[in-house]
Amino acid sequence: MKVLKIILIVLAVLAALFVIVGLLLPTKFKSERSAVINAPQDELFAQINDVKNWNNWNAWNKMDTAWNVTYSDNTVGEGAWYSWVSEDENVGKGKVTITKSEPMSNVEGIMEFAGMKPAKIYHTLEPQDGDGVKVTFGIDSEIGSNIFMKVVFYFFGDGMVGGNYEKSLKSLEEHVKNNPKPTEPVNIEPEMPENDSVAKRDATEVELID
Repeated sequence: MKVLKIILIVLAVLAALFVIVGLLLPTKFKSERSAVINAPQDELFAQINDVKNWNNWNAWNKMDTAWNVTYSDNTVGEGAWYSWVSEDENVGKGKVTITKSEPMSNVEGIMEFAGMKPAKIYHTLEPQDGDGVKVTFGIDSEIGSNIFMKVVFYFFGDGMVGGNYEKSLKSLEEHVKNNPKPTEPVNIEPEMPENDSVAKRDATEVELID
């Protein structure tokens, strides 16, 4: 009986500590990761500003290739969105909507994940001296007063979310490097010099023959 009593006391103390710590923890969660990518800024922006292109590099999108995903009619820029349903508990059910798009520099959005409050997500592009663009992925969310969720996000959230951001940044770099934007050929038509007597004579002869 003494052993059982001691165990119960220890459990009660641990539970009390868990509650106290949980109450003291912040109600907000933020995580971000950055990487310098040596790739054209316009190509990086095009990947981020089109939610369909997220399948090329987003780590969460790659967790369940059998998910059921729906896209908005326009998938580019402000107002574009996609929603998903997955049987994988790590993917779950949710929706991402682009709320702000600043050409070549910033794409912000709202991520709605089932069972959680909407979170702000952001992607920024900053050209560096010389080659390379600093790309930053981040999330800023409100956890609320749920003690369990506060403890989980405080001790494990950055590792989980930040780890997937690191994978996404690496995949983005690899995709852009392996799929460069094709260079469009430049078609320049020769101009006839106004003061070129030979050119004028040849043009006149062609007209006479016709």
